[in-house]
Amino acid sequence: METTPSTNTPAPKTMLPPLIGDSDHIFIASIRNDPTAHSPTPVLASNEREVMNAITEIGKQYSGIFINSKLSTPYALPLIKLAIENRPATPLYYLLDDAGFPFSEEELKNLAIRKILRKPLSYTEIKKLSIETSLAFDVDRALEIAKSNKDQLGQELTSQDADYIPIIAENFLSGSSSF
Repeated sequence: METTPSTNTPAPKTMLPPLIGDSDHIFIASIRNDPTAHSPTPVLASNEREVMNAITEIGKQYSGIFINSKLSTPYALPLIKLAIENRPATPLYYLLDDAGFPFSEEELKNLAIRKILRKPLSYTEIKKLSIETSLAFDVDRALEIAKSNKDQLGQELTSQDADYIPIIAENFLSGSSSF
């Protein structure tokens, strides 16, 4: 049984692959040749078009989307926007080659980027982030809770606005607290 690197807890049963978009062929080769890159096998994209195709591919799911800032102009913003529009619940990570960062903390929060990662970076580190994200949502527990639902099928439910707590969507997508 595979375990997470830091906590030695069981890894999720069905680990989704990460999508890694980077035009640095040496970095892509290092990820591809990493001994741990088989469980799960990452989806690698080396140009803007490949990342766009992977993000918009119907039926494909990712544990996280890792986009290099130099993959498209300006600062991979078109790819970030595409990822947010097509994969709103998938964690988004920003890969940097050098020390320069073009955004403020507030802009980063508004972009719904979960974390900035500086290269060099190993697949083990990427996989660790992916596992931590997967462990945050316990599918089996959610299904158990859903089984206790007594709502009738085919019947419209009614509720009042006061029954809901509003949250700021950008905070929900970026994983930070709305309160």
